[in-house]
Amino acid sequence: MKKNGFYLLVLSVLLPIFISCENNELNSEFESSKDVITVRFTGKVVNQLSSRASQDEASLKELCIVAYRKLENGKYQCAGFKNTSVASDGNEFTWSDSEFRLNVGVYRFLGFYNVSQNNAQLDLAFNTDMAAEKTWQEILDAVIISRKSVNTELNVNEIFAGGSSDNNPETENNAIAEDVDLSKNSEDNKVIVNLVLSRINSRIDFRFLKFSPKEAPGSDMEQCYLTSDFNIFGPKGNLKSITTSTSNASDKWTWGQLESASFTALHQSTTQGETNVTLGTLFREGGNASTDFPNGDADKDKLENIPAERIAQGAAYYKGVYILPFVNVESKTFDLKVELKGNGLDEPDGVLGEEQTRLLEADGVAAESNKVTVVTFKYRASGNDPDDKENIFNPTITYEVIINTVWNGIINGPSIDV
Repeated sequence: MKKNGFYLLVLSVLLPIFISCENNELNSEFESSKDVITVRFTGKVVNQLSSRASQDEASLKELCIVAYRKLENGKYQCAGFKNTSVASDGNEFTWSDSEFRLNVGVYRFLGFYNVSQNNAQLDLAFNTDMAAEKTWQEILDAVIISRKSVNTELNVNEIFAGGSSDNNPETENNAIAEDVDLSKNSEDNKVIVNLVLSRINSRIDFRFLKFSPKEAPGSDMEQCYLTSDFNIFGPKGNLKSITTSTSNASDKWTWGQLESASFTALHQSTTQGETNVTLGTLFREGGNASTDFPNGDADKDKLENIPAERIAQGAAYYKGVYILPFVNVESKTFDLKVELKGNGLDEPDGVLGEEQTRLLEADGVAAESNKVTVVTFKYRASGNDPDDKENIFNPTITYEVIINTVWNGIINGPSIDV
């Protein structure tokens, strides 16, 4: 299993603690050993791609761990689960609970980070029937993350999910979750179980770039703003809000083969002012520039800390919303609308005027797991000589829309004229 961009949870299982399970949430209801062990969790972020969840160290994150015990017939039974919350210290966090106990045996574990059954926006469902015997694929089919209602905000936050690894390099590329024998002791009477959690959802980012008129093939030239008093949104401080909306984003995700239905209701997410906006600082004499961020796989670790020096001065990069990906990515896309509002400033630091609005659209956008889709809005200036007074709210400018995907290093380039 690829380690880049994954959360690695280390479960330290303390042995031997021989106690009864009469009141334990994690009791197994099938015949098993009476030896019981207490589980302690230590989480660590290793080789991760840029992540808002890992950077936001102060707040608690939701964590859900599910244990499935392996039966003699090769099937699995739910042995219990635990919803909790953790706070990270840098890229590490720890959690333990004396009530989190398991009978000694062979298990597979599933883990979910930044989402649990207590989540305000999403429902997390998985097999909890302690009497049912299921194949592992049936266990995975039952895992579904879905929106709670048609009124749920478009931005569902960053979510990670995955399963246990047996630490055998020959089998680490197997399907999600591998068998772990809790009866095997390691040093200090501890069993170490690795949970590898990958980002399961997509993020939609925007670039706003200014170009010279398109006069002939190959004649494109990006223009930067000549001073920092102006940018692509107008005079400094003019941007009031960015609203992202779609009427057919996916409403659920699963490891199984479930067709991903879509709500018909409009989902929206709004940020105020320059929240999550990076204004470029790259400047060249004469006003020409060349924004080269992001550049595929080479920039996958910079998607949270956007390098302003690689974006033309006055152009903008917007870190947008996290959405649920489609289960069937080959046949499903959504249409995106972006509403920009300006305060109506007439000059830098001037008085407020009439509110400005600009609606941009991009059709045929795919939402795939662990990918950032970068939607580039290129607008054409009135001439080849840069004019700082021209910006995205000018009513006469024309646009092109380019859609790229990064994080996994793949670049796609369908171009749409609007």
